[in-house]
Formats: sequence, structure tokens, C-alpha cells
Amino acid sequence: MTTAPTRTAIIEMGPYTLDVTFDASADLDGAFKAVCNDTGETLSINGWLIESIDYTDGEEA
Repeated sequence: MTTAPTRTAIIEMGPYTLDVTFDASADLDGAFKAVCNDTGETLSINGWLIESIDYTDGEEA
């Protein structure tokens, strides 16, 4: 099984704060899939609605 590189981040979108993991190659300006680190649910995020993103994986943005 191959595993694609991922990023983890706290994303703020209006009244929502999401702790998520997503594919490192995701287009954050478009729609992308992410996994909620709190519930394990797969989310579809519209990147153009992101107000702030704080990477929590120790990698540079």
C-alpha cells in the first residue's frame, strides 16, 4: 500500500475551526477532500472560503 504525502492543519472558515489532514498536493484555492482529525469524517472543503490556515505538521507552508 502506498501512502501519498499529507499535511495537517487548523483551518478557520467563518464560524468553523477544523483540525484536518489532507493530501499535500491539494489545491487549497479549489475544492479538496480532507479528513477531520476529531471525528475521522471525510470533508469536502471549498478552499476559497478559508480565512486562515495554520499548519501543525512542522513543515513549512
